[in-house]
Amino acid sequence: GLIWSPLLTGTPRVHRGLVHVQDWLPTLLSATERSDQCGDLSELDGVNQWGALNSVSAAPYDTLLHNIDDGEKISALRHGSWKLVIGRTYNGQYDGHYGRLQGKVAYNLGIVRDSAAGRAVQDTATPLPCAETMLNLRAQAMVTCFPSFDKTPHVIRVRKTNSSDRQSPVIENSTECQPHLAPCLFNITEDPCEYWNLAAERPDVVNQLVELLQGYKPVPPNNKGGDPRSYPINWNNTWTTWMDFV
Repeated sequence: GLIWSPLLTGTPRVHRGLVHVQDWLPTLLSATERSDQCGDLSELDGVNQWGALNSVSAAPYDTLLHNIDDGEKISALRHGSWKLVIGRTYNGQYDGHYGRLQGKVAYNLGIVRDSAAGRAVQDTATPLPCAETMLNLRAQAMVTCFPSFDKTPHVIRVRKTNSSDRQSPVIENSTECQPHLAPCLFNITEDPCEYWNLAAERPDVVNQLVELLQGYKPVPPNNKGGDPRSYPINWNNTWTTWMDFV
């Protein structure tokens, strides 16, 4: 994602820390001029990331729970560079790397600059950087898999233990990660597309992440029944926080 503010220092740059979607509310609130009137932000589910985004402090955490469901016996946890995956959904059709997107529209800097957001930023004291810088930032932020493997989506390959060349790895027989049978372990920093299941090579890391995962206590669902008053037809065809208005 992209975040822009004249309050940010040391920009433009790519942030490498972990950020969860629920962090945005306390983060953006803390950046406002009236953040002192927002109350105790620590009571919110998310974590204030403003210091880390502003290069003032280190990332507030290095462990992130992606999912945990005791009923379905599925879970996923990120810790540092490592990611643990347990269980599968939809009969495993989403277990592997999806491959390259087909029919993707080419990135167009002109459209970005001419958009409503782009024009608004251009009118400030800190406009968008030059085209070369924007393309360089985009390249830094882009997740790139090994091109020769992208031809075989839905398959996670296992590298040979004695292969140290990550850019040109030697591949043994293709092996699917089967998280419903045993946990799968990936090094997201070196293998962002999760081709290589390293669980057999690093059982120590698997045990460490399983122990971390056991420290989380799933909360039973507290879903409430539907209320016709919430339907978009009642709110200008928009899903909104309708209870704020009744």
